[in-house]
Amino acid sequence: MTTTELPLEGSDSILLPATYDIVWMTVPLIFLLIAGTVAFAERRRGASRVDTCLWFLVTLLAPVLGLLIWTLFRVRSRKHDRV
Repeated sequence: MTTTELPLEGSDSILLPATYDIVWMTVPLIFLLIAGTVAFAERRRGASRVDTCLWFLVTLLAPVLGLLIWTLFRVRSRKHDRV
């Protein structure tokens, strides 16, 4: 390996860059799917457009934390609806 080669150019594995492409394409799609699912659930629940957009943005900008917060709010609101 000469000093002008990049680390991946000297590698024998040609599949490594393709794997990175698949992972970096899949992760944002999963985040978008989470945000879309939350927005769909909010609209189906009868929430206003503003609430739906806010939940969509929360789950889009912080997918894991946003989904956890949304789930906790929904569980808590269901308990209040039953009482």
